[in-house]
Amino acid sequence: MIDFEQLGPYKVLDKLGQGGMGAVYRGEHAKTSERVAIKVIASQIADQPRFRRRFATEIETLKKLNHPNIVRLIGYGEEQGHLFYSMELVDGPSLQQQIRSLKRLPWRDVVRYGIDICGALKHAHDFGVIHRDLKPANLLIAEDQSMKLTDFGIAKLWLGDDMTAVGAMLGTADYMAPEQAGDGPITPRTDLYALGNVLYASLVGRPPFAGKDLTRVITSLHTDPPPPIDLILPELPMELVTLIHLLLEKGPRDRPPTALAVGNRLRAILQDDLRLGSLTFDDNRPTIDSDLPQRVTSSEESLELGTHSSLPTDQRPTLDATEHPAPGTGSQFAFEETDNSAVQDFPEAATLAPLTHFRTVDQEERNRASAPLTADPHGSSPRESLLSILLLIGLLMLLVTAALWMMQPPSAESLYNKISEAEDFGDVDKAAGSIKQFLARYPDDYRAEEVSALADQIDSDRVFRRLRVRARFKGGIEQLEPAEQAFVEAMLLREENPAEARELLEDWLIVFSHADHRDRSVARLIPIVRQEIQPLKEINRKQTNTQSQQLQDWIDGSLERLDADRHQEFLESVIRLYADKAWAEEEIARVKKLLSAAGQGAVAPSAPTPAPPPADES
Repeated sequence: MIDFEQLGPYKVLDKLGQGGMGAVYRGEHAKTSERVAIKVIASQIADQPRFRRRFATEIETLKKLNHPNIVRLIGYGEEQGHLFYSMELVDGPSLQQQIRSLKRLPWRDVVRYGIDICGALKHAHDFGVIHRDLKPANLLIAEDQSMKLTDFGIAKLWLGDDMTAVGAMLGTADYMAPEQAGDGPITPRTDLYALGNVLYASLVGRPPFAGKDLTRVITSLHTDPPPPIDLILPELPMELVTLIHLLLEKGPRDRPPTALAVGNRLRAILQDDLRLGSLTFDDNRPTIDSDLPQRVTSSEESLELGTHSSLPTDQRPTLDATEHPAPGTGSQFAFEETDNSAVQDFPEAATLAPLTHFRTVDQEERNRASAPLTADPHGSSPRESLLSILLLIGLLMLLVTAALWMMQPPSAESLYNKISEAEDFGDVDKAAGSIKQFLARYPDDYRAEEVSALADQIDSDRVFRRLRVRARFKGGIEQLEPAEQAFVEAMLLREENPAEARELLEDWLIVFSHADHRDRSVARLIPIVRQEIQPLKEINRKQTNTQSQQLQDWIDGSLERLDADRHQEFLESVIRLYADKAWAEEEIARVKKLLSAAGQGAVAPSAPTPAPPPADES
């Protein structure tokens, strides 16, 4: 059912969405046939001065914003007491509909969407606008698969009047930041937290703290860490996993600083993937389901402009208008599109009854709305203009030079230095991107084998960590599958007892190396177990040499200090202590020879002969 036949210059075609704060319609301009989306504020809300002021603020906000990833404002006005504005019609589903349709979106498409969203947020933040309700329902997918941000109904202008009541909570709980659900200040990083939630939901199918119990959701926002996304989707690039969890940090200062920084990191993830040859430009993109209705704004929550006001309705302000009898009719008021400067848009108070009025936003008005307050109204002299042009040319040349320099691939030396620095600090994971680039660009470098070993170590550690997290969620290591359980137990012994860990891994390989290739979880562990055994052998060899040498030095020093009649007792004690130690095998053989000589009456052992190196256990 259509509630209106005409809104300003638009014929109303059909309703696209309905919410508690109003509705959205598809409309067509009577003269130009341009199709638009029309957002109409519910009449019971439009009666309240507080919401009229908020509506005026939303219009001023949208005037400032002119970006390809933000739905464009076309015009605004009032139709017999109903506040409305027209905006660009996006012929595509919302991201929320796409998630419901596909459940989980391909990570490369999510990264592309994230880049578009970052562009929109950067533009808004540059003009001092914080969206405060970023969620999939407010993100629309255009026909060219670009992302469009809409619904700035509860946006906040920094330094401007915040019309939110003290303690009021605006936004959607599933996607809001902890400070938005508390007393913290709202900053651009509030939008970045919501962006992390949007990326998480696009990949997993739901935000990390979704739920019907609002109190529990808000408590989780403040206290619970989000479920590790790489545990759910182990195939995700670690750089993307790290970025999403940074965006979801509880403290705003722990998140990335700007939308620009986040967008650059997302671009780098795609560029790394492209360099390695796994990304193509015709990669499967999310398709728009033709059965889904065209959407231009969010569902119920997206139409909310704020909290209810208690001001009396008789204080309702109205729009200025001019009386224009329609030709050939007896109507007192007729629609007319007015000049931009002819009408005062939203006065705080008025005595006239609400009339029909509509105003188109042209580019000049957009420029005025977004112009810096410090602009010089008198212009500049020709000399100043020339200096400005020369300065711009110099700046452009500098930017081109910097861009060309940044496009140069990093050298093997610089990549290796980054990798070495990360290894020195014990955080090789941070160098994962550099390791990937090094191996892709410089496979013949003399250090490639060393870097490849580090890549294997990172892969092994990630699998080990994921299995430990899975075990914790399931209630213990014993709840894992047999192959995974034996692998985790062996890996836990690496530092405490590398010899036993190596033996367990060798036994694991004997038992599971013939696994059916269809058993992916076991098949993936086989190469990891093989690569873990060799360094453990090396550790065992070094440990054996060190321990054997220490025991030899202790025995020789003790024999020199002890009286000859105590040598036999001492040597027998050494044998009892270390006869069952594999690493002491060579030294025990020497001690037995010394004991035999002591039994034949020798006063002191002959000078020890160096023990032969242990046999290669490989």
